Amino acid sequence: MLAYAEHLDVPDVVKVSRVDSPYAFPVNNGVARPDCYKDNGSPPKESFDCSTIKYFNLTYWPLNYDDNRSEILLVGVASHNYGIGKPKLIRVCGLRYLWKIEVDEIRKQLTLFGQDDSKTTLPWPILADDGKDQSTCAR
Repeated sequence: MLAYAEHLDVPDVVKVSRVDSPYAFPVNNGVARPDCYKDNGSPPKESFDCSTIKYFNLTYWPLNYDDNRSEILLVGVASHNYGIGKPKLIRVCGLRYLWKIEVDEIRKQLTLFGQDDSKTTLPWPILADDGKDQSTCAR
């Protein structure tokens, strides 16, 4: 029973049609939009399906900034009230054009892969629906 309960907190990577993605999202000095990719080329090939992260009641969508910065915005929306209320935002620096996500259950982290072999890792606690926006970027 305990092993099953521990497994419940594992984030799930799910491919979802980009038709279901959030709209453009104004943030700070830019706009982030849902773009979906299927490889790490330069330029990357677009996909009709987006890799999303489901963690408890939130679904995180990766958004790319219009100004082409090496940063993505993960927008966590609650599945039970999609489009209602404030989403959780996680700024992830060091990559753009997310095309793959891997889950490491041993280290309890996600690895996000972007264009030109860029990648970064996120610890699972950053995904928690705690009402606080997060950032991996230097202040």
